Amino acid sequence: MEHVHTQTDALAGLYKEMHQKTQTGMWVMLAAFLALSNTLEKPVYAMIVPLLYFGYDMLLQRKRFALVAEYTLETSARRLYQVHVLISILQYGALAGLIVWAVDRPNTSFLIGLVIIVIPFYWLCRKALEFVSRKIDPTYVTEKEIHKPR
Repeated sequence: MEHVHTQTDALAGLYKEMHQKTQTGMWVMLAAFLALSNTLEKPVYAMIVPLLYFGYDMLLQRKRFALVAEYTLETSARRLYQVHVLISILQYGALAGLIVWAVDRPNTSFLIGLVIIVIPFYWLCRKALEFVSRKIDPTYVTEKEIHKPR
């Protein structure tokens, strides 16, 4: 029984590391995107930043879920990876759609679209990700649980 507890703790630590790295990467990507979109003649070219981050994140997630497969079933790890990819595509698609829509509009249009559409959509995607991930892997650790005081 001690082996199962140790394995669950190791998996929880791995999920915690995954969430922290993803969160840091998202802030860096957002800062780079905002800096580029303000300096480029055509702000739509700044979409390359989220696209590059998406590619990087998918490679990183693949490696992470390969590690998760060492602690859980390989099919569960593969399904978790697929769910993360699908949710990421939806999130980046929403951001890309907003960028394309706001290209010829005032900057306030982008900010309003970000606050009214994209941020709530990201939140819904995050909740769906947590829900589905828990169904696939009961040991899945959410970001809320990571930051909960012990």
